[in-house]
Amino acid sequence: MLNSFRTFSGSFIVKILMALLVFSFALWGVGDVLKTTASNKPVATVGGIKITPPQFAAALRNENENLRQMMGSQYSAELAASMQLPQRVLQRLVQQSLLTLEAKSIGIVPSDADILKRITTNPSFADSAGKFDKSQFQAILGRTGLSEKKYIERLRADMASEQLADLLSTSVSQSEIAARTLYEARKGQRTATLYTLPSSLVKNSAAPTDENLEAYYKAHAQEFSVPEFRTLSYATIAASDIPTDDEAAQNFINKIDDAFAGGSTLQ
Repeated sequence: MLNSFRTFSGSFIVKILMALLVFSFALWGVGDVLKTTASNKPVATVGGIKITPPQFAAALRNENENLRQMMGSQYSAELAASMQLPQRVLQRLVQQSLLTLEAKSIGIVPSDADILKRITTNPSFADSAGKFDKSQFQAILGRTGLSEKKYIERLRADMASEQLADLLSTSVSQSEIAARTLYEARKGQRTATLYTLPSSLVKNSAAPTDENLEAYYKAHAQEFSVPEFRTLSYATIAASDIPTDDEAAQNFINKIDDAFAGGSTLQ
């Protein structure tokens, strides 16, 4: 991957492009060079990733501003041109794109929790007390012209590239999840066996006879049983039907019990 990047950046065509960028950078300054990028044609295409003129201009502007702050009064457009700022910026963007493609191909995808943590701990989005300020976050996105969705997509891609770069550049043991993901992407294999059954193997069954059904029912009678039912009959007796005298009331109840015991119906 990195060898492909070096080959790309060292090609004759790219050297000519870089020479023109550096020349125009020294001749007109950063502002005019950035204005010339305002077109729809990509500066470079890496796989399916297009490095757009606005993206290149923003990265070049940031790099130039960092150089200006670092050099102070010694800064000049000629100095920036001598340091081949456009070439360095393009190389970095190409390398980031290569890392993004490779990270995606092997399944390195930062989780939503990691994205949230990165955003809420970014000092640029913090208030005076050092806590995450959503209004500050949205204001910065507004100035950069990025929607929240687009910013999260770029941040996820950048974090995936960082994780891949760490895996490639360090000898320190990585997390088990990262190691397993990388291993399975490189060495993982799957074996599948496919069986095809022709329709000729399926035979039509004859309609069952009454004897077949009866024999099956007897053999599986427990599957056709239903819960046992009880029939309940009741009579309504008004309070006026019961004598108020205790002895008479008890005699009334005994009379009903004796009648039921003797087989009488409710009527």
